[in-house]
Amino acid sequence: MKFEIATRCIASIAGQDRIFARVLDDIAIVAIADGAGGRAGGGEAAQMVIDEAAKIAPNVRNPRDSKFWAHWLHEVDVLIRDDAQAGETTAVIAAVGEDFVAGASVGDSSAWLIGADKWVDLSENQTRKPFLGFGGASPMPFSARWSGQTLLLATDGITKYADWNRLAQIARGDRIETAADELIAAVRLPSGTFSDDVSCLLCRARNKIQREKHLRFL
Repeated sequence: MKFEIATRCIASIAGQDRIFARVLDDIAIVAIADGAGGRAGGGEAAQMVIDEAAKIAPNVRNPRDSKFWAHWLHEVDVLIRDDAQAGETTAVIAAVGEDFVAGASVGDSSAWLIGADKWVDLSENQTRKPFLGFGGASPMPFSARWSGQTLLLATDGITKYADWNRLAQIARGDRIETAADELIAAVRLPSGTFSDDVSCLLCRARNKIQREKHLRFL
């Protein structure tokens, strides 16, 4: 399977957001992390999520197992806690295959699955606190059938400052790179700055438009 992936990560305040994307054969593994502000080590904690995602990506035996991803985030929670330089962070990780999306999340970053006429917040049941790095985080697994919808991962620098239905509409755009730019523009202040670090990742099948047209006629 061919994937299209677009990422944007803009540092507005402390620069503590991080993004990961890796395509391995017919599986895409993606992640986003937002280091906790107001305390030291948030960026380091977020970077540890990304570094550990890079390590695990080639070695996942069953990427569609959402409980595996929740357990993996538990392990990362302990690693961050035991690192003297790292603070705390949110995290979302997801694997996308031909017919599934599965992953886990903790904190207030989001994962949405966006179809032609509706969208679902995959991370709606996540536990906001404690974040990863505290040592007692409770990552929540999620899974869904995937049939070419757009997967959006975003930090709260986007989801807190724009209407969610508007963000979903933007993410449906035919050109994925343009959609990513427009997601960032949706939360840009009139001054040209941002209220927070802003990051997003869009992932979809390369032939998304043709597949969605086909699904409408099934």
